[in-house]
Amino acid sequence: MSLSTMLRGLPVLLLITTFALAQSAPPATAPSIAPTSQPAVPLDQSTPRGTMKLFFDSDARSDGSELKKILLGTTPAEKHVISAMADKTDADRELTDALIAKYPNPNRPDPRKEALVHLPEVLAKIDQSTEVITGDTATLTATDANARPFPLKRFDNNWCIPLNTFLSITDPDRLESSARAIDIQVQVMRDGARAIAAGKYPTEAEAVQDIKQKMVAAPLADHTAAATQPGK
Repeated sequence: MSLSTMLRGLPVLLLITTFALAQSAPPATAPSIAPTSQPAVPLDQSTPRGTMKLFFDSDARSDGSELKKILLGTTPAEKHVISAMADKTDADRELTDALIAKYPNPNRPDPRKEALVHLPEVLAKIDQSTEVITGDTATLTATDANARPFPLKRFDNNWCIPLNTFLSITDPDRLESSARAIDIQVQVMRDGARAIAAGKYPTEAEAVQDIKQKMVAAPLADHTAAATQPGK
């Protein structure tokens, strides 16, 4: 699985595991535990629950600007990956909007609306999770049986989700290479959205096929060119 595919599937992973990622170390100080009976928290980064809700909301709405704020990178390479994935989230929304506007089909479900169908249930589940805060770290644990704590970290007074929660990749060169590949795909998607709006493709199927092919071919061509440069 590519890094971009792995990251794009994060919300699905979270739903399947119900926050099932173990805390890496025991707390050093006595934790503050918020009960599960609290009312709904706002979608912002002032609380761990709010951050998790904002994460799912931003994914359902394909809002890359919010995703960029929520994920926390500690190295330049990690920050590049986060920026690239946020741009890809926005480009995906722009491409979807272009396809639906150019090829309307009243009999086809709108993927933008489908993404929001289950969001209230997910947000309610987060409200009922157990929140444990210890200094600038926190965990959320779903009420499901056998659920394990999901870690968050406070940075600049905002609760964030560390990127390394999801990635075992730490090599900076590999992260940078993956981020560059995503950047190239983003450009392909945005070029495709403009081409669709300009009427380049007679049918939706032709548009989708061409853009998908370019999203695979363009990063590969860039990687091949880089590998053949002197000194590589």
